[in-house]
Amino acid sequence: MDEKSEPKVDIAENGLSASLILPKDFDRSTLTPEFCESLLKRAGVEPDAIDQNAIIETITEATAAKPGRFVGLIAEATPAVHGIDAYIEWQIDTQQVKSDTADAPGKDVKDQASDGAKEDEPISFYGQSVFTVVKVGDVLGKVHPEIPGTEGKDVRGKVLASRTAKPLEFKYDETLGIDEANDLIAKADGVLMRDRKSARVSDTIEVDQNVDFSTGNIDFPGNVLVRHGVKDCFTVKARDDIEVRGLIEAATLIAGKDLHAKGGFAGREQGSAEVDANLYGKYLDGINATIGADLHVEREIINCNCTVLGNINCPRGSLIGGCTYVSGQVELMDLGASAQPITEIHVGVLPLLDPLIDELTTIIDQMIEERDKLLQEQEMITANSGSRIAPMHQTKIDQINLKMGNLQLQLDRAEPSLEKVRERAESKRKIDLRINRKMHPNALIICGGYHYRVTSEIKGPVHITVNKRGQLEYKQGESAPKLLSTESELRSAA
Repeated sequence: MDEKSEPKVDIAENGLSASLILPKDFDRSTLTPEFCESLLKRAGVEPDAIDQNAIIETITEATAAKPGRFVGLIAEATPAVHGIDAYIEWQIDTQQVKSDTADAPGKDVKDQASDGAKEDEPISFYGQSVFTVVKVGDVLGKVHPEIPGTEGKDVRGKVLASRTAKPLEFKYDETLGIDEANDLIAKADGVLMRDRKSARVSDTIEVDQNVDFSTGNIDFPGNVLVRHGVKDCFTVKARDDIEVRGLIEAATLIAGKDLHAKGGFAGREQGSAEVDANLYGKYLDGINATIGADLHVEREIINCNCTVLGNINCPRGSLIGGCTYVSGQVELMDLGASAQPITEIHVGVLPLLDPLIDELTTIIDQMIEERDKLLQEQEMITANSGSRIAPMHQTKIDQINLKMGNLQLQLDRAEPSLEKVRERAESKRKIDLRINRKMHPNALIICGGYHYRVTSEIKGPVHITVNKRGQLEYKQGESAPKLLSTESELRSAA
């Protein structure tokens, strides 16, 4: 039998398989597993690569096959199992993060189902946000550790290397942690900042564009930095500071600490600001604001309704139009404007303490009035009873004495409380108004229940204070003080 008529084993070039080749005139009934094994060994096939089941299946297939040349697989390599790199499977809404995702190599991010609005419910696009705000204890993802690979062997026994699995190449700081269950946990409140190789929870949201429909409203337990502006009808709320470097339009700003309106605030009578600490602005125009500490403005304050519990510092700007309540000192370049009908400013007011003083005063007055009525009733009963008071009248007198005693106990507590509140108010109340350049006619200054409507232009520097009689007086430069009423129409607020 020549070489072409003899069966042989052919090993693939990559060494991953070995095939039995039978010539067309070979007697297939003589095929046995032992014969095939001997062919494999002569071809240099590693014993571990010989698959008895594959040999039997090939013999069965060859016996049943039509006459002719036959090729059948009788040995396969043990393939290498490549290692799987460690990765993080994020469990947050990936559509809420404006950054690259960090997922397993070759894996697509799985969409997270969100609680969408019902078809018949209106959707507020103002309330949709692109930021992922997290709280302490939130589970942000699952860390999948690396899975080591295993080496393989080709049919000749040559080692097939596996790719080494990489550990988690992911940086995070103390704001994140991995627990025993390999969950990625938030250890701080804030906004999640992440890319493919790192993540952290930041106490500051940084908005690189305008706050508009691309961002939605912002409500954040930290600081907010807006590098551009805030568009109409949007709200920015922060537990701490807010800084807006562009123009704020007719929007709502709520800051738990300071508000920095570096590009100005043009509210068109619709914008508003609630600031627990200081407000710093380039200019304010047509806004309603409540400021818990000081107001600092570089330029003008126009047609605003502001309540300032601290000082107003606007030495190079003007207060024009609107209505302003201020507890502390005021410094302006100009008060009012020639073409402005009224610029109203209430000085020395304490919006938190003054209503409390009024309420306590009213309560005390009512108790005194009730006590006086009881005393009159008692005196009338005594006068009508003569020298001897009937038991019935004595019972009434005893009841009156009990009521007056209870009233007096309440007065003994209320009157010192009122006095303390008044002392506290006076320690905080400052009537100190400085106008550096000009006070215009129709400026209306309200203080201590009196309205002072300026009737003529007063050039600065002007310093307005209150004298011991509670009257406003002004001083120009180094001149002697004058009563403001000499340059004003004076009337009682009542």
